[in-house]
Amino acid sequence: AVQAREVYRIYIRRFFPALAAAEDAGDVNARRRINEMVDEKIQIAIKHDGVGLDMDGRLRDKGGFGLRDLLRELKADPTIDLRAYNRGGTVHNVIAHLKGAKMAAELSEEEIEKYLRFLADNNIELYWWEKNFSDVHTGAKYAQWANMFPHMRGEITFALDWDHEHTWEDLSMLPMVGMDFDADPKLAVAPYRSYIFTKSLSNTAKAMGTAEEGWVSHEQRVKQEVGALGMYGKAFFRTQFARDMDALQDEYVAEDIETALRFMTFGMNSKHIDYLSTGKALPNDYVGALSPLRKWSGDAPESLMGATPLKFLLSPRTHWTKKWDTVVSFGFYLKKPRVVRYVLLLTILHFTLPWNPLTGLTIVFYIGAVVLGQAISYGAIFNRWDESGVLKGTFLFLFYDLPLTLMPFFMGILVHYGDAVQRGFRKFAKFIPTMGKGGATKRQSFRDVYTSNTAGIMLGASLTLLILLSPIDPGRVVIWFFIIMTVTYGWFMSPFIFNPEKAFGRGMNRLMLWTLLGWLSAVVITLFVPIPYFKLALPALALLVTAARIIIANPSEAAATAAWSARHPLQATGRFFNQLSETNLVHIALGFVLGLVDFLYFVILFPFGLLDEAFGGRRFNSPILTFFTTSFMRRWVATYLWLHLRAYQETGLLPGPIDGDIGNLALRHFAGLKAYTVGRLRGNPPITYLFFMWRVLWAARRSLRSRGVDWRDVEPQLVEARSMIERKYASTPTTNAFKDLKTHLPAAGAAVVRGAANPLVAAVNNVLALARADAAPKPDKRFIVPVVEHQPN
Repeated sequence: AVQAREVYRIYIRRFFPALAAAEDAGDVNARRRINEMVDEKIQIAIKHDGVGLDMDGRLRDKGGFGLRDLLRELKADPTIDLRAYNRGGTVHNVIAHLKGAKMAAELSEEEIEKYLRFLADNNIELYWWEKNFSDVHTGAKYAQWANMFPHMRGEITFALDWDHEHTWEDLSMLPMVGMDFDADPKLAVAPYRSYIFTKSLSNTAKAMGTAEEGWVSHEQRVKQEVGALGMYGKAFFRTQFARDMDALQDEYVAEDIETALRFMTFGMNSKHIDYLSTGKALPNDYVGALSPLRKWSGDAPESLMGATPLKFLLSPRTHWTKKWDTVVSFGFYLKKPRVVRYVLLLTILHFTLPWNPLTGLTIVFYIGAVVLGQAISYGAIFNRWDESGVLKGTFLFLFYDLPLTLMPFFMGILVHYGDAVQRGFRKFAKFIPTMGKGGATKRQSFRDVYTSNTAGIMLGASLTLLILLSPIDPGRVVIWFFIIMTVTYGWFMSPFIFNPEKAFGRGMNRLMLWTLLGWLSAVVITLFVPIPYFKLALPALALLVTAARIIIANPSEAAATAAWSARHPLQATGRFFNQLSETNLVHIALGFVLGLVDFLYFVILFPFGLLDEAFGGRRFNSPILTFFTTSFMRRWVATYLWLHLRAYQETGLLPGPIDGDIGNLALRHFAGLKAYTVGRLRGNPPITYLFFMWRVLWAARRSLRSRGVDWRDVEPQLVEARSMIERKYASTPTTNAFKDLKTHLPAAGAAVVRGAANPLVAAVNNVLALARADAAPKPDKRFIVPVVEHQPN
């Protein structure tokens, strides 16, 4: 993005040929003048630069001279020797000093100097986040812009993310954006095209990238003509309008679209920039993709019903077509809870129990629902036209992208959409940064996949069992094909299918696994279910679709793996069956079982949940069904697990893999447990979460025993200290003692002798003493604190 300065330099040299000739002749003043003109035309400001923030703190330890002061002097005099920097008569080795900064520790001294000179040479301004926010502006994106906004001097702001990619041919079109804003004085916001450069990294990235390209690059052009074009993530906007119209709506999760609504409330215009495109990354793994997908859907209710959108809908300066299109756009997400219920009822009433005499009419509605369910992806057909032409592009989109990538992925996300929208109506939406957009892909464990997709797997597994046990004939399979695939291939299997494989021929492995799964299902159904044999079509459907997807997507990989397997049959068989325990066959089978367990658990709780809703929160079912209540699990089961796992984690007693499991499981799902309790969204968390937490706890104890530590020596003290910290929230001495405890740990593999001389026990007792001291009542010191001017009360 810094190369945008060179674009303006080229234009300035063309407009001022005399200055360009003087610069070419070596005139320092001419070069300085051109640089000043470039600085007048473009300002580059960066937020959230952690390296610079750490360096700034490191420099200020020396007396208040910060990084921005250093860059200012370095820009004025590029010949400064940073290894012998004279300030106030004292010579400093700035590079060596900055090497001590936390985030700069891994950089070489040459890289640190290159970083500093790059910032100074390109006049890049650094603005760091503020720790003290108002009640309205939280710690999200716009709040961090707030302390930068008074310093933004450009007429137009070009909003970017760190993962954006810029080609020279696109940046060269940047001045045309200014021409568009000059041509329309009421133009306030202009989103631009994007291409997703991570699509080839995984199937998840391909599904998200294909749909995103269609939405950003093509469908927005249509909305510009017939609807209300908003701001979706990144765009150009007029800086002064944002100041004057209170456009930094940080109190909303979807702060970008609310910015556009503020502009349109005052009668301003929007335009799609289709002559400039930037590269963008999206998450590569399925679990990581849930964060933005749930965020985009969960913020729809507040984005349409908050104070800002209501002012937009009531504004006399906005045409009614823009208001209606905005409602329709958010309706894409708002209807998802009904779609989930629709598919559920359709499967039970019209497929399993064909009771409805208007089944033909229902088919019309269900085809319409399937078509509309993929509406946001249809714009991607134009990407195929751009790549392969109209005929070939249409064929690839209809017979490859849509049925084999987009529909399985987004039908699987359908349950998440419905759940997130329901939470959004209860104000549970939250701005969470989208992570996992780098080049690395990782395979999630079964536990992470299941716990991140419990609702869909639970419904999908139960409905799949219902479909397998229902009377069926080939005609009905054809008629209800999309519903069957939505439930089985989408809700139930897609989280496992889109989980990246490990090594050894991803394509061939999946083909073999799905072949085995299909025939195994066929044998089980044939032997144990006394119904006609054409029910074998059900597992064959999943087999055929997956096989076609693998062959089309990875023909060379599948061929190479097959050739290698033919040359090395024994090694191939051993490698395949060694990996079989970690691949989709076992995961899908285990997910099927656990999904049914969770489903039965919720069926048992459902009537008691209704009584709770009728008579007031949790007061009715606690005395009746104690074991299944949230109160019991929080107080006796989940809290016990939580305290133990947190205590183990904070003391560093665990090896890396188990520590990571605790971070991903105990922290996240106990927070989810509390959210369930407070929000009364489902009444109880899935019972399988407790099973997972118990497994992690026992793995932690086995790890301690393998290191010669008896967990019974330290566990009571750790749990008591952790409990005190939980009640007191943040106790600095005790928390620091937890961290210091890591230094008292014995070396890996060394046996620890039990008894009072055990350094581990002594350290834990020290933590417990500090925790008890922190928890003891303190005298009221409000009247003996020295009064300092400007000190908050």
